[in-house]
Amino acid sequence: MGRRAVFVYMKLLVTILTVIVVVMIFYGLTGGNSSPIGNTFHACSVVMLPVFIVLDIIALIYWLAVRRRWLWALLPLLPMPFCWNYICTNLRFASADTSMHNNVLTVATYNVRSFSSEASGFIAQDIMTTLNRSNCDIVCLQEYRDDIPGDNNNVRTRVRNLYEYSVAGSGDMAIFSRYPIRDHQEFKFEYSNNGWQWADIEVASNLVVRVFNVHMETTGINSALHQLAKENAQIDLDDIPMDPDAIDTDRNTIGSRINNDRIYRLLLGNYAFGLSVRSGQAITIANAKRESPHPIILAGDFNDVPYSFTYKTLLGDLTDGFTTGGHGYGATYRGARGLFRIDYIFADRQMPCFDYSTLDMTYSDHNPVVAKFDISKK
Repeated sequence: MGRRAVFVYMKLLVTILTVIVVVMIFYGLTGGNSSPIGNTFHACSVVMLPVFIVLDIIALIYWLAVRRRWLWALLPLLPMPFCWNYICTNLRFASADTSMHNNVLTVATYNVRSFSSEASGFIAQDIMTTLNRSNCDIVCLQEYRDDIPGDNNNVRTRVRNLYEYSVAGSGDMAIFSRYPIRDHQEFKFEYSNNGWQWADIEVASNLVVRVFNVHMETTGINSALHQLAKENAQIDLDDIPMDPDAIDTDRNTIGSRINNDRIYRLLLGNYAFGLSVRSGQAITIANAKRESPHPIILAGDFNDVPYSFTYKTLLGDLTDGFTTGGHGYGATYRGARGLFRIDYIFADRQMPCFDYSTLDMTYSDHNPVVAKFDISKK
């Protein structure tokens, strides 16, 4: 009787967990449909979508292979079709396009992390040479610095033989091009160190493309970890009253609780703040996109995952190059075990992307992204 009760209890528990996972998948898939302001938990649920999808697959295997309950298997099977478009923003099973394209425009985006603050200019030269060898026509850089300490030149002068045209302003943004830049403008986000810019580039005699280069508000996770380490160094547990008979136990318990509370407060608080700030920045850029008289390419470091409010707002009626030209797993952030895709290249639908790849470079916590567009239809 006791064994049967345990069996019934486990079945009920797995059923409840399956329902929760299915509900959270649908909840996460809609997390980017509204502004994170006032909907923080809903917005954060998008980040957890991969976890819930994996749990859903495990539940499906359980009901099919372990319990052999075909009707119950319909429950974890229900969200699968709705997850397909989301999955394709991170993972594509298509092989590389090897067909011939007559008119190709190759665009790269890379957060260079101030060239690792290296003084000689070697890193900047090596990055631009590598991108040039990858046949990149236009390069968008974030966290860019133009000066080379101890050198009379700047980065743009150094690489002029590779990219004749370039624009860089007072912010940490730069666009390099093999084609003439006819006009450009730079903007700083309010109450932020980040910004964005656009440049009108004449890529053909009858085609000018407006290239947007954006660097959205950071996630705040790195600053939270630095703050956590700083606070830990400032706390003296000897100042906290403890039971003399259980001082070692109390010290460990209180220390663990303090760390857990801080980690939760700092990471969640900073990330939620970043979500809200990026939502306003994304709306600003979306409004600027509508004013463009030319076809658009939008590239940069979004600091957000696919299907988020930032992603959907910036995408608008453009096409995510990875969903048409990518292959394999599309992660671009080198940290967090290379799990996250936060750098993107979008383009006008009449400039289809047929090849989208990530280069493996160790100069930054990001990897550069390279996209090839067929501009023969324009």
